[in-house]
Amino acid sequence: MNYEELRKWTCQLPVFSAQDVVIVSGQDSSSVQVALHRWTQAGRIERLRRGLYTLNEHDREVALTPAYLASVLVEPCYLSGVWVLSQFSVIPEAVFAVIAATRGRRVQFENAYGRFTYHRLPERAWFGYSSREVQGFCVLQANCEKALLDAIYWSDSYWDQNRFKQERVDARCLNEGRLQQYAEKWGAAKLRRSVEQFKLYKEAACQIW
Repeated sequence: MNYEELRKWTCQLPVFSAQDVVIVSGQDSSSVQVALHRWTQAGRIERLRRGLYTLNEHDREVALTPAYLASVLVEPCYLSGVWVLSQFSVIPEAVFAVIAATRGRRVQFENAYGRFTYHRLPERAWFGYSSREVQGFCVLQANCEKALLDAIYWSDSYWDQNRFKQERVDARCLNEGRLQQYAEKWGAAKLRRSVEQFKLYKEAACQIW
């Protein structure tokens, strides 16, 4: 296998794995690993994490977006937290690190395409997300209410009215009933307490709108 063969096989793929190359080339894993290392050193391909690669931007014929890359760097996962809140203007600040929920341990990656942070969630918290088109690719992403609860869960403590105000949360973007339902379903006291504080925050904000 030479590089031109690899390019033809993968130019329409945003990412590919070492195992993909083993399958399409018919070569053994050791030979493939040597070739991938050589092409990485030459700048022809980029290593995204162990065993996952993409062609250089000149040879790759499809886009590679941060949202899609986040969805494949760690699996299973779904996009969530303050990154989603920022995308939907629930909070005004831009969030540059893509944040996702995972069943595994907390981990971070950084490469030419951005920073990616994965936070662990317990099994009972895997709800409130769906497949959506984000930046041109279908990925799993939390709705705004679940993204907020995930962000609170990953915080050091519950969110009181001052924290919601500090984060400049736009309460008009959130469904209060859904927040309450999700907090009850999750069963975490920290989240139930935060939702009660959110209701007070929203009530006070309504007097200003």
